[in-house]
Amino acid sequence: MVLSLCAIILLFSLLALLVVPARFYKKNSLLMQKFCLRMIFVEKFRKLYTLGLLMALIMAHYGAHVIMPNEPGVLISSVLCLIFFNFRWTERILKLVQNDTKIYSAMGLLCLVLLYTPHLFSFSFFVGFILLAATFYPSKAIMKRIEDDAFVEGLLKHRETIVKHYF
Repeated sequence: MVLSLCAIILLFSLLALLVVPARFYKKNSLLMQKFCLRMIFVEKFRKLYTLGLLMALIMAHYGAHVIMPNEPGVLISSVLCLIFFNFRWTERILKLVQNDTKIYSAMGLLCLVLLYTPHLFSFSFFVGFILLAATFYPSKAIMKRIEDDAFVEGLLKHRETIVKHYF
């Protein structure tokens, strides 16, 4: 029973890594407009976002640990999950990954390599979730632009442009 539940958790984690970017990345829907505005202007929403990331990581690691106990990838990535309990560290990591294209590309390649490396499947999930979270985190450029009052007024008047500026 527990084993099948953990398999379902892992499958939903994999599904989230595949569906969320395909469904929401750069889509100018009302949901994405609200999400982008809240991520830019509300720090508590960004904290909630990082807590959601932490929760997804913990659930994926629990499922992987029950299905594959004593795997080195599960142990390594579980220890690295401890970093994500601190919001400031999480924010720094997500901004670093998002703003540096070399790091982002290297992590994407690492995620694919780890996916096909024996015993490191869960570590691939860890890297994939960080990439997914960094993709939807507000960039340094948009956070600087909101200091300009004219830009903020224009953004709030024309909400349909928020997704274009966000990504």
